[in-house]
Amino acid sequence: MATDTADIVPITTPIRVFEGHEESVLAVAVSPDGRRMITSGKTLRLWDLEGGVVLKNMEGHHGSRVWAVAVSQDGQLIASGDVNGELIVWHGETGQVAQAIKAHSTYIRSLDFSPNDAVLATTSWDNTTKLYSTQTWQLEGDPIECSDYCVRYSPSGNLLAIATRWDIKIWDTSTRKLIANLEAHSTISRVANFSLAWTRDGTRLLSSGSRDDPTIREWDSSTWGQVGDPWKGHTDYINAIAMNPDGTLVASASDDNHVRLWRLEDRRTIAIFKHTSQVYCATFSIDGKHVLSGGNDKKISEWAVPGDHLPDDAAEEQATNENSSDDRVPHTEIPGQGQDDRIDYVNRFWGGTDDRPDTSLSRQCLELLKRLSTFARTRRSAPSSAPPVSSENPPITFKARLQHLLTRRPGHSDHAASRIVNVPFAKGKLRNAAAGAPTNDDGCIRDEDYVPDLPTSPDPDARQSSTAAQVNNAGEHESRGLCFCLYS
Repeated sequence: MATDTADIVPITTPIRVFEGHEESVLAVAVSPDGRRMITSGKTLRLWDLEGGVVLKNMEGHHGSRVWAVAVSQDGQLIASGDVNGELIVWHGETGQVAQAIKAHSTYIRSLDFSPNDAVLATTSWDNTTKLYSTQTWQLEGDPIECSDYCVRYSPSGNLLAIATRWDIKIWDTSTRKLIANLEAHSTISRVANFSLAWTRDGTRLLSSGSRDDPTIREWDSSTWGQVGDPWKGHTDYINAIAMNPDGTLVASASDDNHVRLWRLEDRRTIAIFKHTSQVYCATFSIDGKHVLSGGNDKKISEWAVPGDHLPDDAAEEQATNENSSDDRVPHTEIPGQGQDDRIDYVNRFWGGTDDRPDTSLSRQCLELLKRLSTFARTRRSAPSSAPPVSSENPPITFKARLQHLLTRRPGHSDHAASRIVNVPFAKGKLRNAAAGAPTNDDGCIRDEDYVPDLPTSPDPDARQSSTAAQVNNAGEHESRGLCFCLYS
C-alpha cells in the first residue's frame, strides 16, 4: 500500500531529550513497570524515565559497542550483547552484573526473552542463534544454524522468528523444527530482512527491509502468506520496528532520519518524527503515550503519540486531565491564583511537597469545591422577581446557607452551629479547623490545639518551637486565607 503522507508535517521537536551518550545510540528498551529505560551505544546506561536522569552507567562491555538490549517480562533481568560476542545479564533493579557469557564469536545483533522468561534467545553474525536457560545460563540444545539481524518470540512463545540477510525463518520452539521459510524482502536483489515485530495476538508478523526495499511487510502466521501491499514511506534502511502495548500502532526507525508512526488497521502513517541523523532504534513507553528513539545524533528523543490515536484508557485519562485543567472555583481567592489562570488544584494546594495527599482525598476536596461553586452560581442566577420577604423572615444569604449546611450536626438540632473561621494557608499543609470543635472528634482540630509543622533541623536539639495559629474574627472572610468549614 502506498501511503499518502503529503498532508503530514514531520514533527522536529521532541517533548524531551535524554543526552549523555558520546557515540550513536544503538538500542533502547523500557522496563515493564515503565519507570526505567536502558540505552546502549559504546556505553550502557540505566535511566530514571520520570526524572530523566542516569541512574547507573553499567560497566562491563569495556568500550565495545552494544548493539542489542532486552528486558525480561518481569523486569528482573536486563540482557546486553556487544560486537565481540559478549553477553552480559544484569540485575534489573540495581544494574549490577549477574552473569557474563562469551556467547558468540562476533557481533550479537539481537536478543529476546521468551514470554515466560525461561529462555533468552541470542542471534549473531557468526551464523548461529542460541537459546540460554535463564536459570542455569546453560545452552538449551544445539545452536540453530541461522543468524543475522533480529530474533523475536511470538506472544505465546510457541514460535521463534529469525530475520537473516536471505530470509525469515520460523521455528517451532517445542520441537525445534523449521516450519516456515519466507524470502520476504530478499526477493529483491541485495535486500536484507532487518527487523521483526509480532502483533499482540500473534496472528501477524511484521518485517522490515534494507535500502533497496525500505518497506514493512505483513505476514499471516496461519498461512505465512503476505497480507496486503508493502507499507511504503521510508526511503532508506528500516533499522527497527516496534508495536505499541495496545497493539494498534507501529513505530519504525530508519536511516532516512525519520521515525514513522503507523496505524495497524489500515497501514497508514499517522505521524512522522524527524531526527537530525539516522535513527537506529525505537520503542514505546509502557503506557503507549510516547515513542522513544535514538540514533546517530547521540541522544534519545521522546515523542508524543497524537491524542486521537492513543489507547482508549490513555486517551480518556488525557481528556480528563485536559478537562481538569479548566476547572476553577469562580470568585474564590486562593493565594497565587488569578481568576484567569489555569489551576492544577492538587499541585497548587500541596506545592509539590512530600505532604501531598493521596489522589482520592484530593478528588474529594475538588468535588467539594466544585459543588460549592455550583451552589454559589445557582444562588447568583436566581430570578430577581422573587416575592418580597417580610421583616419577620429575613432573606437567607449564601453565607448563612453555607454555614447552615456545613455546620449542621445531624441528630443534634439543638446544638449551636460552629462558627466559620479564617485559617492560614500553608504550603504543603491544609488546615481544616472549626472554632470550638470537640476535642474527642478525630475529624476536627480545635484552634487552640492546632500546631503547624515546621522544617526539621539537621540537629534534633536545634528544632524550633512551634506556635499556635491565630484565628481571625469568626464569620468574616476578608483575609486571603483558605477556609474549610467542617462539621462533625
